[in-house]
Amino acid sequence: MTWQLIAIRYNCAVELLAHLDALVAVVDAQSFTRAADRLGIPQPVVSRRVHNLERVWGQPLLDRTARASTPTPFAQAVLPHARELLLRAERLERAVSSARKGVIRTLGVPPDCPAPALARLLQAAAEHGLTLAIRELPARSRQEALESGELALALTRVTVERASLRVPLGLAAAPSRPGPSGGAWHLDVLRPRRGSSTPSPQLLVLPEDDVEPFLDRLRDEVARAGMSPAGIRVDPPGTAAAQVLAAGAVLFCDRGTAERLGLGWAPLASRTLDRGYELTAPASLSEWMVPLLRAAVGGVPSDYAEPPESEPVDPALRFAASG
Repeated sequence: MTWQLIAIRYNCAVELLAHLDALVAVVDAQSFTRAADRLGIPQPVVSRRVHNLERVWGQPLLDRTARASTPTPFAQAVLPHARELLLRAERLERAVSSARKGVIRTLGVPPDCPAPALARLLQAAAEHGLTLAIRELPARSRQEALESGELALALTRVTVERASLRVPLGLAAAPSRPGPSGGAWHLDVLRPRRGSSTPSPQLLVLPEDDVEPFLDRLRDEVARAGMSPAGIRVDPPGTAAAQVLAAGAVLFCDRGTAERLGLGWAPLASRTLDRGYELTAPASLSEWMVPLLRAAVGGVPSDYAEPPESEPVDPALRFAASG
């Protein structure tokens, strides 16, 4: 491909983005005038760009008979794709801007890592001649930011079998709830006793665990324990803690999170639901970063031995039946 052809395609892509930006602005503002003000360009330019899209696609995009500029059914079908393309272009611009500086590498980590642990990570990076910036994002957002180029490095979620470090998960409940008699929870203790009118408690997970490999495995384990997987809900930490304390819900989380939220906690008997992490980074960085990140997320080595299976919990101590 010649440089001239590359330039033509680049210019066409930039023009398309400008036209899509105008369309989205008009739909959001429901007015060509307000859209022009928002974009900082003359109103005739906005009108011309929308008209050009209609001419190229051969379909009307806006209903101009109403007082407000409303999208036609055709426009409603293409708008989600236009918004996604504009978002990706914005991410690309940020990645290009960061790359031009060439001195800072951004690392994505889970939310709520202890500040002292992150400080040790930054100090170690400086000692290795690396200027590091840290962004705290949930697992799904870290993966998207890594793929878009916003992150150069990231601690990504993988199954525990593939993980270089893992974080033991357990159940957090109100401090007044009795803990498991064997020291670790079996999920079937959440199921109400036969003949009881008490429903199973609401099962909560954090945004950090809102990833399909984990949720699929959790749904299977919950169903195997005799409960409905439909009862699983994703909530942020503060909302989840409120539900645990006020409504008797239980939260799947790590020990550190439970302690920060003021909840009681005990590990799950099975380690198959542990969080698995892999550092997406060059091997030269992983060697010294992984131990520091393990401390930051409350992790253990990948070869961490499973605790002995605890005895089944006395039904009298089940969450659902306890007062």
